[in-house]
Amino acid sequence: SADAVAAMLFILLNGENAGIYNVANESCNVHLRDFAGICAEVCGKEVVFDLPTEAEQKGFSIATKAILSNDKLKEAGFSPAYGIRDAIERTVAILRSE
Repeated sequence: SADAVAAMLFILLNGENAGIYNVANESCNVHLRDFAGICAEVCGKEVVFDLPTEAEQKGFSIATKAILSNDKLKEAGFSPAYGIRDAIERTVAILRSE
């Protein structure tokens, strides 16, 4: 998204030398189900949920949370400009224009 690119450029210009930063936006921390739902709405589609078979379950991640802390990025002075829906809408618009 535009925020990810802006954050990386911000870090290159303003971050500490050899510093490590997570590029994340806490307002975009959503469950995968909700993310899929927003993507489907934006694209005029419907999400269909189906339970995996036993064989398929072996390939699924059991992680329930994977949230990055963007505290260091915020402390450096960066603020994201877009929420999750805006970011998805902008990304879909770019992909549709190609």
